[in-house]
Amino acid sequence: MKTSLRRFENKSILVTGGSSGIGKATAERFAREGGRVLIFADRPEELRQTANNFRAEGLDVIECPGNVAAAGDVDRAVAQAISAFGRIDVLVSNAGFVYNEPFLEISEEHWDRLMAVNLKGMFLFSQRVARQMRSQGSGGVLLFTASVNGLSAETGLASYNVSKAGIILLMKTLALELAPHRIRANAVCPGIIDTPNTHDFIMRDPKWPQYARSIPWGRAGRPSEVAAAFAFLASDDAEYITGECLVIDGGQIVNGGVKTGENRRFEIIVSSTV
Repeated sequence: MKTSLRRFENKSILVTGGSSGIGKATAERFAREGGRVLIFADRPEELRQTANNFRAEGLDVIECPGNVAAAGDVDRAVAQAISAFGRIDVLVSNAGFVYNEPFLEISEEHWDRLMAVNLKGMFLFSQRVARQMRSQGSGGVLLFTASVNGLSAETGLASYNVSKAGIILLMKTLALELAPHRIRANAVCPGIIDTPNTHDFIMRDPKWPQYARSIPWGRAGRPSEVAAAFAFLASDDAEYITGECLVIDGGQIVNGGVKTGENRRFEIIVSSTV
């Protein structure tokens, strides 16, 4: 990732789900623009390796392992960021995962686990960080990874769709409530992005060419493209933008989204991006 921009000098950024995929690319983007970044994830070994790789390149990155749905882990991450950097200027609340299963077969256990990570985790981190930003008195930016699935329903993904729609309404509410404190809130809504969770489908599944035809741009997105959107929304260039969703999907939702039936989305393997 190459950039000559240095928009985040002396800024502190906390990124959840930062060990791989979109979160990793986002942490790297902020760090390369001069930011001091804490990455949080629930896979300690992967998280440590990611942070070590960043530090080997001279980037100012520290790590904190934990579960986004555990209030104690969230408090520990926020405290670590404050101890290391003195403040928090930007939160990128990104961690999440998906179950692909018919609505009539969703178990209560699966529903509760997905909502805990995808929605409760967003609540806990944004509340704790917003409190810190308010106490700093200089504003801040709360950013969320939602999805096009929060804007348009897709079969087999009821719990995921609901969680992403909830994130969008949480973000919009925070934009209203926190504006007096000069805290902005926005979300990105990616379509299919080439991450470790989707790479095999994109590269090897015979259904991919048909799926790709629903994307006017003709390809999956790259994590770096989502990271660039986060960096813009966190920058001073976006100072008058709050309460908005930025769709990053190559035009797929404009094209009517993913069709059901034979052009239905791939059966994704259950995996966490926390």
